[in-house]
Amino acid sequence: MTNISVPLSNNLIDAVDAMVRNGVASTKAAVIRKAIENMVEDRFIADIMEAKADVKSGRVYKGDLKALLKKMK
Repeated sequence: MTNISVPLSNNLIDAVDAMVRNGVASTKAAVIRKAIENMVEDRFIADIMEAKADVKSGRVYKGDLKALLKKMK
């Protein structure tokens, strides 16, 4: 596992401390890990919703991917 040092504002530190006190997570590191996991999940869902909207509006590519790539270059 890799450690990353990230400066946090006092407001964010207070929020992290409150989450530990309230049992949201057992440690500050666990709060931060969960926050990152939630962001990754939110991004994944947003990507799916964007793709779904693209399909619904007809913004899709069909056919041979290699041929499509050549057209895009």
